[in-house]
Amino acid sequence: VYTAKEFDYDLNSPLGQLRSSQINKGYGVLCKINEILLTQRNNMNKLSGLTSKYYTIIPHSFGHRLPPIINNLKRMHREIELIETLKQMLITNKILNKRNKRKNPIDTHYNALHCDILPLSEYSTNYQMITKAIKQTHASTHNGYALKVYDIFEIERKNSK
Repeated sequence: VYTAKEFDYDLNSPLGQLRSSQINKGYGVLCKINEILLTQRNNMNKLSGLTSKYYTIIPHSFGHRLPPIINNLKRMHREIELIETLKQMLITNKILNKRNKRKNPIDTHYNALHCDILPLSEYSTNYQMITKAIKQTHASTHNGYALKVYDIFEIERKNSK
């Protein structure tokens, strides 16, 4: 089992921009490469052209290395495994996006950080201290309006106490 980095997949390419049609096109190119590998193994011109087309469709990151030509079954199967992984990630991403649309986006982000937003009791020491600080920092020159505290919340991160 490979990680995305080991597949040389470009992790900076947002998965949300990768479409199912792109993944299917990439798979189609791999099928053509497979056909050539099985019938015309030494046709490096065709393999090189199809490999370049595949890397254009499915973003990869090779750093300063030359992109390797998909010229053997082992490499080709590795790319098919990447395609299957990307399909699974795309499906998972769609499911999560549908589920998260029902929630407030801010709540979704706090949940992702494993944080709870809890209201402070107006009788707690922290609530009283914050309320007092707000009243004492309201300058007399700002007499055109008054500050009123409605709610104060604390953020509690799981496993950080």
